[in-house]
Amino acid sequence: GNNKGGKGDEDDSPPSLGDDSTPIDQVHAFYDYWTHFDSWRDFTLKASESTDHDIDMADSRDEQRWMKKEIDRKAKALKREEVARLALLVERAMTADPRLKREREREKEEKKRLAEERERKRIEKERKEAEEKARKEKEEADRIEREKQEKAAAKAKKDQEKKQLRKAKQLLWKLAVAEHAKAGSAEEKVWKDIEA
Repeated sequence: GNNKGGKGDEDDSPPSLGDDSTPIDQVHAFYDYWTHFDSWRDFTLKASESTDHDIDMADSRDEQRWMKKEIDRKAKALKREEVARLALLVERAMTADPRLKREREREKEEKKRLAEERERKRIEKERKEAEEKARKEKEEADRIEREKQEKAAAKAKKDQEKKQLRKAKQLLWKLAVAEHAKAGSAEEKVWKDIEA
């Protein structure tokens, strides 16, 4: 490539800004390039002009070293300012870029949709759990009621059998009394028969 102010032959040309129809990944690539951009500019000359130090005019090697350090410190400060200025420019561009605004809005909508979907699933799960609990409670209540009815039916049957047994005993007693009445002193005779 050409060597106009660059670092050599690297083809490190920045990605295109694109237009409104540029795919979002290419838009991100453009901003990533500028966010991580490392300036190749050398601020040494500008720093030496702003410090008024001329290394060639130094009286000693120590003074020369001191001037060089001062110039390097100023050059680093100038580079930091350039990096900060570029970062601010990129940040403002990203904030104002309608493609990124749409992407942020789409992501926000997607988050909202996912949150609503999670909430809907949670409510559905709670509803199903409540229905299952109600079904089990109803089954338990029905079982208890069935047992009560079965017990009541069994008791009624037992009571009916007792009543029939009592009636049969009474009838038997009457028959025995009537039978033994013919034979005289019926009660004594019946008791004797029973004891025998």
